[in-house]
Amino acid sequence: MHIPVIDLSHRIDESLPFYPGDPRPEIREFARIDRDGFCVHQLHLGTHTGTHIDAPSHFIPAGRTIEQLELDRFIGPAVVIDCTDKGTREAITLEDITRHSGSIGAGDIVLFYTGWDRKLHSPRYADHPYLLPEGAEWLVEQGVKVVGIDALNIDPTWTNHFPVHDILLGKEVLIVENLTNLDRIKDSRPLVMLLPLPLAGCDGSPIRAVALPEGWTGQ
Repeated sequence: MHIPVIDLSHRIDESLPFYPGDPRPEIREFARIDRDGFCVHQLHLGTHTGTHIDAPSHFIPAGRTIEQLELDRFIGPAVVIDCTDKGTREAITLEDITRHSGSIGAGDIVLFYTGWDRKLHSPRYADHPYLLPEGAEWLVEQGVKVVGIDALNIDPTWTNHFPVHDILLGKEVLIVENLTNLDRIKDSRPLVMLLPLPLAGCDGSPIRAVALPEGWTGQ
């Protein structure tokens, strides 16, 4: 049976951009078939490398770590908000979100489609649109469980302030960053899966984010 899975993840390689100051991704051959009889690679990655999800402990001192969160927190119906009209360092406002208020409810995953994923290897990737705190507060009030964006950061990358991270993670609303291909699900309500590795004591994890089309049942 063919399952119509839509990949929302960037490929991880050594050219992948990373948040300033985070570990640079490195992939090294550790064992070779011709020498060792098998192949193994060694990875050096930060917990927020590439397409990744933030646990509350990323910013909240007493927040839960990634392996402590229930698996159903990472799976749910998604609402994609088209923000492709936003330009360099432009804010996603409360008004941008509330015009979709009839579609957003408790337990939803809300994803901001900016199109910035197409600038992944451009110097402009760090000058992305970002969410304002009042928008984050409104999403918390609606009971959503994950907020994501197809950009490097849901907050501005060019400042040392993270108000949206504080608001969302403080209420255990998880954050997904560096998504891609949101254009493929922007006009639907897909089932999105954002499963992390169960990394003990860690504040986040790279993920393979995927979506299944709205209404797909497998029958």
